Amino acid sequence: MSILVVGTAAYDALKSPFGEVERALGGSAVYFALAACNFSHVSICAVVGKDFEAADLELLEHKGVDISGVERSNGETFFWKGEYHEDLNTAHTKETRLGVLADFDPQISDE
Repeated sequence: MSILVVGTAAYDALKSPFGEVERALGGSAVYFALAACNFSHVSICAVVGKDFEAADLELLEHKGVDISGVERSNGETFFWKGEYHEDLNTAHTKETRLGVLADFDPQISDE
């Protein structure tokens, strides 16, 4: 079985009682692909900006994820900034920048 995931590839800035990070790899498609690739072949369909690091795509490839459906577009990658408090169950969004995601039109092949 093969899985195609369509979603976001992003950078996140996170703050919690345990620490803070300014630029972490994020996005629903990225996290789904990294989890699912342990059980099945996964292809990812997402858009990234010119600021998206090659090393982050290489991480996905190294895990066996097919990244041929990742579109690189001029502009900035989707960005989310949030904060978690003591309970860690609720994310509090501080900032969202859609960047290239705003104009993303996923192209899905019949294969």
